[in-house]
Amino acid sequence: MPRSSPTAEGSAWWSTTAPPASPNFAGTGYGVVTRLSTDPVPPADSLYGATVGALRCDAVALRFDLDGWKARFLAQWPPGSPGHRSYFTRLSRGTHLRLPQAARTGVQLTPANAPP
Repeated sequence: MPRSSPTAEGSAWWSTTAPPASPNFAGTGYGVVTRLSTDPVPPADSLYGATVGALRCDAVALRFDLDGWKARFLAQWPPGSPGHRSYFTRLSRGTHLRLPQAARTGVQLTPANAPP
């Protein structure tokens, strides 16, 4: 569900389509939420983003306790269970996707995430 929070320049909206406690990219331990803002400056924690008219859209890392989440997951879905077979690899390693793949037409990786 989207959430609004005030910023120095107005408002920002936050939203996610995937479980927030599930890594979205290979080799990462964070989820991703979408930040929509009227502030044209990318936030410091932006992974990638684009400006569409007067709206700034950024993907922001959502950090969480990965080890704690794995322990809770394993308590519910032990090795060999259908849930473990279906989801534990993604929870442990992320998806097969790499962060640079998100930078499609009009989308830019932020400087901290841009390839050298």
